[in-house]
Amino acid sequence: MELWVDGAVTGGDGTRERPLRSLSEALTRPGSLLVHLAPGRYEGPFLLPEGASLVGAGPTSVLTVAGAGPGVVETQGEASLEALMVEG
Repeated sequence: MELWVDGAVTGGDGTRERPLRSLSEALTRPGSLLVHLAPGRYEGPFLLPEGASLVGAGPTSVLTVAGAGPGVVETQGEASLEALMVEG
């Protein structure tokens, strides 16, 4: 399933024209996921399901976590991150 996320918009249905606002919401969708992230900061932590791929818009797509605690990204198997920054 191919989804788009943009934290700067009001939530949509996950299409390119009406992206979801929350990466966490995208990651709850069933099936193998290809998630495109618009520029912005996405606060986790995030648990990536098996086979998930996150594709950012370059260094302006940032995954982060507030405070101490779990890491920013954990996986439930093989997953990939591309063209984004991870802080924390």
